[in-house]
Amino acid sequence: MIHSIIDDRRITKTCALLVLFAMVLFTGCSELGFQPGPPNGRGAGNGGGNGNGPGITGGVEAQDLQTCQETGHEGLTAKYVNTTLNGGSMTVAPCDIGTYYDEDGHSVRGVSITGTTDGAKSEQFGVYSNGASLDVSHTDVTVEDDYPHQFISIGYLYGASGSIADNTIEGAHRVGILLDREGTDARVTGNSVTGTGAQTTGWAENGIQISRGATGKISGNTVSDHWWDLNNFGSSGIIVNGSDDVHIRDNELSNNDYSIALAGNGNKVLHNRVVNDARSTVNLGVYVSGSNNKLVQNSLGADGGTWGIYVFANSGNTKLIGNSLDGWDQPIVDNGSDTKLPPPFDPENP
Repeated sequence: MIHSIIDDRRITKTCALLVLFAMVLFTGCSELGFQPGPPNGRGAGNGGGNGNGPGITGGVEAQDLQTCQETGHEGLTAKYVNTTLNGGSMTVAPCDIGTYYDEDGHSVRGVSITGTTDGAKSEQFGVYSNGASLDVSHTDVTVEDDYPHQFISIGYLYGASGSIADNTIEGAHRVGILLDREGTDARVTGNSVTGTGAQTTGWAENGIQISRGATGKISGNTVSDHWWDLNNFGSSGIIVNGSDDVHIRDNELSNNDYSIALAGNGNKVLHNRVVNDARSTVNLGVYVSGSNNKLVQNSLGADGGTWGIYVFANSGNTKLIGNSLDGWDQPIVDNGSDTKLPPPFDPENP
């Protein structure tokens, strides 16, 4: 199955075999029951914070506060609100969010944030930008292995923008980096995003997710170990779900259930490298659903993988150019219409 925050739905591996992936946009195969924020857009926020307004570049060193501030956003609380942070460490508990922003001009740099089992809530965030321009860099977000609920390490929602660069994310129990909702547009570069490995309980995880109208440029990231080891759900290294014109370039992906998943239009997947040594019940290099998507000069390798590239029947005008595929049971499955395969085409030596 694919777990994705898109209209609170997910899709099963069984459904992926029997029906079009695009159905996740409208029907799904079972309800997810998770909503990363309010249904009606950006919250008002409190605009207060800790005295560091927009434009302050020095910031304060994060401390592990045991008090929570109201964000003014769907009743959520955070340790820091609209505060530029530079260095230091903190846990998210007992709050919903580590550090929250709904005003522009702030940054988070060199902070260590931990999601702990003790004090875990049903939904927690490390960093949450609610429609704000925010830069997050050189920050570590780690979630304990036995964390029982859903944790999003870095979330940009409701028109958020900025840069997410050179961060280290480990063990997010839902999504490592999330770009979600119309108007959200961010650069995601040079991050290391590592899942918790083969999972049979809890939540299937996605490394980097762009969904529900968000867009962005995803480049130079290392994404690994997102696996759901049963034949019902699935995890993705990078997933685009209900979004268009996303650029995915020069990323390294290893041992993910579905390395790159596309459900949208006009997305470009260029010069990425996939290596899958692990094996779940079903795994793919890239799957494609939608129109005018382009896959160019990607290296997709596996040790007994299922499908290298899977083009769903609702896909049109998909361009597959100069991709290298090795070690898949079926290098390419093309159920789309007007798929462009430059002739002559040999999947083992394109």
